Amino acid sequence: MNKVVLGIMMSALVAVGSVQAEKYELDHVHGSVGFSVRHMGLSNVKGTFDTCAGSIEYDGKDLSTFKLNLTIDVDSINTKNKKRDDHLLNEDFFDAKKHPKITFTTTSVKGKLLTGELTMKGVTKTVNAEVEITGPIDSPFQPGVKLVGFNGTTTVNRQEFGVANTGASDKLIGD
Repeated sequence: MNKVVLGIMMSALVAVGSVQAEKYELDHVHGSVGFSVRHMGLSNVKGTFDTCAGSIEYDGKDLSTFKLNLTIDVDSINTKNKKRDDHLLNEDFFDAKKHPKITFTTTSVKGKLLTGELTMKGVTKTVNAEVEITGPIDSPFQPGVKLVGFNGTTTVNRQEFGVANTGASDKLIGD
């Protein structure tokens, strides 16, 4: 994957009580939202967004009933380099003060292809993600709780969402 700036990898284990058997809330202990970016044309830098919230609706049998709603806090970006993270948060890239959230909402699922609306920096685009959905299963630790697993990957071009600047640093990052 050359020149990939934001390949969101959503991985989550979600849980629901028996009262709402079709709605699952994201479990942050077992989930993450990550990305990978080509840096200086040499290597991929990986990072995460450490704070997100969301839910999945799914009947456990028919994938067309699968719906994901995800909200990511932009200011929770973590590339293990505070100076880089601060730069990514300013108006050169994510402009987190004006656009504090990234959102994704499913519009359809066909086989292992999930389609939805991704909004980043005020720009909404339709994206496709390859997904794996497992479960639901009964929780071995919490009676009456069902669990479902979800793992998805997509690739987007940050330039299409306005996550770019005109400075020299932008030329060191893949699209």
